[in-house]
Amino acid sequence: MSFLLIFKGHRDDPRVAAVLEEVQLRAADLRVLGSYPIGVL
Repeated sequence: MSFLLIFKGHRDDPRVAAVLEEVQLRAADLRVLGSYPIGVL
């Protein structure tokens, strides 16, 4: 089984990093397809 999760947040954000770490512990495979910072104008 696989699924796609789309959400706002950057992988360097401590809250996002904590969630990704928890998912990695529970998932057979975790792939981050993109993590882009908000642009500054």
